[in-house]
Amino acid sequence: MIARLVTYLALALAGEIWRGGILAVVALRRGPTVAGGLGMTDRVAVADYLRTLYGADGGDAPGYLAVFSLPKRETRTVAGDELFGETPDMIAGMAALGDVYLGVCLLKAPPSSGRGKAEDTVATPGQWLDLDVRGPNHSQHDLPTRDEAIGFIQSLGVEPTQVIESGGGFQVHWCYETLQVFASETDRRNAEVLNARVQAGIIAKGAEHGWRLDNTSDLARILRPAGTLNWKTGKPVPVKTIYRSDARYRPRDFVQLCMRKPAPPPVRVLTTPSGNTADDSRRIRAYLAKVGCRGEGDRDNTCRRVAVWLGNDFGLSDDEVLAYLREWNAMNTPPLPDHVLRDKARRARVGAKRQLGCAKSVA
Repeated sequence: MIARLVTYLALALAGEIWRGGILAVVALRRGPTVAGGLGMTDRVAVADYLRTLYGADGGDAPGYLAVFSLPKRETRTVAGDELFGETPDMIAGMAALGDVYLGVCLLKAPPSSGRGKAEDTVATPGQWLDLDVRGPNHSQHDLPTRDEAIGFIQSLGVEPTQVIESGGGFQVHWCYETLQVFASETDRRNAEVLNARVQAGIIAKGAEHGWRLDNTSDLARILRPAGTLNWKTGKPVPVKTIYRSDARYRPRDFVQLCMRKPAPPPVRVLTTPSGNTADDSRRIRAYLAKVGCRGEGDRDNTCRRVAVWLGNDFGLSDDEVLAYLREWNAMNTPPLPDHVLRDKARRARVGAKRQLGCAKSVA
């Protein structure tokens, strides 16, 4: 008991206590380590990380875990029923030589190439957030500081199951009561949409502080596990669990974090070049419905073209263009960050006119 108290006080003096909120440091037990340059990996911390994400129900996990390493760019897969055996030792050993990442969602089968794609996933442990902070790994000025990031996580009002300090920020996990296994493509798609809406809501909250937070909601996301090392700067930095709780959730518990569908812009009745009046709002929405939802790889360019069309063909103001872009963006999976929409709205008149066709072509 005394040794544990001494450990807690030492961590507090090191600045590891969550300031002024509901969170407190968990003094984790240490286990066998592996030397890695100037740092040490911790196989017990790796095992605890895996158990928290994939072993809540005490049974074996389904599918396969993708283990990706740099600089070799090598992917290994581990069967779900082998996660809690020798796997932590394997991961700790790999981390002594370079960066190691794990797929958050489990895969149906070992991928034929690469780390696996979203459509290859079979189960998700919950919701997550990869929150970069300003520092040696990230020089952008529109990111939170470490203390600001801690306060932001607390302000979300949903207690994390575990928080990992990755060496360049925080990885926050809100775990489900049990692994959510995708029995069908519809299940997988629903999980994808929920992830996108939750992170869009969090990103919007970050934008209120002037921060540009990354959208990391894709089901193929890889994150650093606790107990490994971050080699990004050349000097290994421990990746460590700084908070763990018994908090577990159901998917519907995350509604409060979801991005709300934006209110529709007011209807504007304008005079067209021919002198006739028309309900432009109806025509715009008809075209947005025709454009439909877009996924990664197609959203950004489509957003630019829609913005140019709105700004040039209808002569809308930047704020009006932004309102329609937000309405269209709510259909996307995952949605674009709000700062991208604002930038496209601001540049709406820079591009050539009628890139998506003219207003008259929209019935």
